[in-house]
Amino acid sequence: MTPEEFQALLDGPALAPPPGVEPQFDNPPNLKLATDAVPITSLIVATLVLMMRIYTRISVVRRFNIADYSVIVGWGVFVAYVGIFLAAGRLSPGIHQWDVRLRDLSPILYYIHVLSVMYGICVFFIKLSIMAQYIEIFLPNREPRALFWSIIVICVANFVFYLVSTFVEIFACSPVAKVWDPLIEGGHCLDTLLLNVAASSVNTASDFIILALPQTLIWRLNTSLKNKLIVSFIFLVAIFACVSSAVRLAYAVVLRRQNDIIYYTWYAGIWTLPELSAGIVVACLPVARKFAYRVAESRVFISLTSTLKPGSNASKSKIEKGNSNDTPDSNKPASDHPSWSRSWTRKNRANGFFSRLNGSSLSGIPTRDTFGTSPAAEERRSDEWELSNVSHT
Repeated sequence: MTPEEFQALLDGPALAPPPGVEPQFDNPPNLKLATDAVPITSLIVATLVLMMRIYTRISVVRRFNIADYSVIVGWGVFVAYVGIFLAAGRLSPGIHQWDVRLRDLSPILYYIHVLSVMYGICVFFIKLSIMAQYIEIFLPNREPRALFWSIIVICVANFVFYLVSTFVEIFACSPVAKVWDPLIEGGHCLDTLLLNVAASSVNTASDFIILALPQTLIWRLNTSLKNKLIVSFIFLVAIFACVSSAVRLAYAVVLRRQNDIIYYTWYAGIWTLPELSAGIVVACLPVARKFAYRVAESRVFISLTSTLKPGSNASKSKIEKGNSNDTPDSNKPASDHPSWSRSWTRKNRANGFFSRLNGSSLSGIPTRDTFGTSPAAEERRSDEWELSNVSHT
């Protein structure tokens, strides 16, 4: 091949277009809006719930464990993952491969390769955090033993799987650079598209197992239907991760049958973002009840709800005087505040909506001992709590 012919090849399309289709190198049809919006939204959601978890573990629980460290590591990898995805989107925001010059294909494939490696690492740490919390919340005494060891086996199996798949992903070609450089002659590669389908299948199956596992535990607990529904809903958020993983698997199958690699890889990749984000949300939500309890008893919340209550003196005063800083009720201690918000907090604490700060669960979800309390004991504890607060008013 002459230098002129090689230059023409580099300036030509990276894939032959279908009959009747002309390559559009300068302004091709794209999905740039989704390329930017999905990763940014996913990262914001994941970051907010992680901040909630860290705040609650520091200020309320006052201890960290493996579940906390694991989800923080997973979030850190996710931040890098989103950054690389956005960088890749600048080059290939959901465009067809024939709308890309061959000389520009290598950087896109390199980004895809890096994202594939980071995905497995991120998923593993998120799943490790979730599984560790299953043990902490539902099996604090490691009973029943069979279920405890089943969770341990699932954790070990996930570790081995993601370790092996990450290693295979990195060294799928010899030389390694052949993965992203189609112009390298010689060498050999594994069938990476087939490996991608296999890895996606195992990952999706693992997601559904992790989704179903807590449901089998929750509905065996000795507690009210309301408590079961609340706790069940927290872990059912994982269904978003499962759906995203299943859609990603479908696109992995389609990708194996298509030559338009960067276009269908974009569709498979975009679904990894809500999957990872939903996984972080599931790992962080178990502390939501303690977080809500802390917020509901804060002076700012009590003062705000008192001010906004229709018909209250504070509300009328604020309407008449504007945004005054000398509202009498705003300076009252939280323990002496006669607002409806205090009654709401007391009511929901008594009926179990919020778990106790010094309860047996460190994650804000009552464990078996708390759930197993008899209705009479719950009523007695509620009455004692009411009397304790009446004595201070």
